[in-house]
Parts: sequence; structure tokens; C-alpha cells
Amino acid sequence: MILKDDPITAEIRAIRHQISATYNHDLTQLLNHYQQLEQEWVTHGKIDFPARQVATHSASLCSTPLSV
Repeated sequence: MILKDDPITAEIRAIRHQISATYNHDLTQLLNHYQQLEQEWVTHGKIDFPARQVATHSASLCSTPLSV
């Protein structure tokens, strides 16, 4: 089965298109919408993101000097 012929994929694409049309297909407005939804979900406990671990890099760990 080709993915584009999948009815679930077609339904998801149609819904995404409707949401995009609500914001006149403006990427900035659409991004703001999704960020607002994300914040509401986090605030209401519907989703929980695990804490990120930030990798730290030290020059002393690098065995090969950088060349320009």
C-alpha cells in the first residue's frame, strides 16, 4: 500500500490543511497556535516533557586540534 493512498494519512492531511487554512496558511500564526497549544497542554498536565540534559564540551576533550 502506498502511503498517500492510506485513508488515515489522508484524514490527517485534511485536518492539518483545515488548521492551516484557519490561520491563512501563515507559518508564523500557525507556529504561534501550536506553541500556545503546547503550553496549555503542559500547564494542564496533559503532556510532560522530560528534563533535557545539556551536553558540555571541553576543549581538553578534543584530541585533534581544529584547523582553519
